[in-house]
Amino acid sequence: MDNVAIRLERLARKVKNDPQRLEYTDQALTLLVDDIGNLELYKTRSSQAFLDQRRHIEEAQKPKVVAQ
Repeated sequence: MDNVAIRLERLARKVKNDPQRLEYTDQALTLLVDDIGNLELYKTRSSQAFLDQRRHIEEAQKPKVVAQ
């Protein structure tokens, strides 16, 4: 068990000291703002209703621009 802890500590240190660590982006961590409606998970009627409601709320929360 100690061997695993040592290996994990070394790996963590290596990642922490990597100068390019901030350039790495995993696809699982990226936002799917525009693409979320195309996922198979959101093909059901209830999921579509949820997404429609979410879009409606986001539109309502946007600041309104008043013409002068």
